[in-house]
Amino acid sequence: MTDSISTLPDQLWMVRGDEEPEEEPRREAFEAVEGNRLHCKPYGGMWTSTYTPEDEYDSDWIRWCSTEGFLAGRHTYRLSVQDDLRIVEVDGLDDLRTVAQRYQTDSEPHGQLHRVYYDFEALAEEFDAMRLTEEGQRKTRLTGSKEPDLYGWDSECTLWLRWAFEEVEYHGYYDNELPDWRTPG
Repeated sequence: MTDSISTLPDQLWMVRGDEEPEEEPRREAFEAVEGNRLHCKPYGGMWTSTYTPEDEYDSDWIRWCSTEGFLAGRHTYRLSVQDDLRIVEVDGLDDLRTVAQRYQTDSEPHGQLHRVYYDFEALAEEFDAMRLTEEGQRKTRLTGSKEPDLYGWDSECTLWLRWAFEEVEYHGYYDNELPDWRTPG
């Protein structure tokens, strides 16, 4: 298996939509991964991106949302990650090939594309999370026919397969304005 790591720096999680959050993220509300929403994304789980207060954007996900004009959410929470976890890290195509070899459920032709589907439930039996690095995102986005890909994991991010956080605190309201050419209406 590809290398795994045991912890991560603080993570940033964004509430979906523009609504006021009803409550902060918590263990009791965590939804287990199940099936596939897309070929490379499950239903359930929790998505975060590494908190980077020293950079221009507080996370790579916020950078992607800003540069792409994507309004994913507004309210953010900072999450402190537990130690001694089992996190599979994808830093390139070889790492993803190893994950796909072990956790592939099916490959289905879709037009000219041949997509690998992942068994996230089986992955969750062995790991707490799957992390895609910035380098891994670039190298696994558009891999070509019959290669596994993570197209749709648009930035550095971690898919949490179970709750693994010590502390949760409200980080703030993210105000992402759409460029004029993408303004709805």
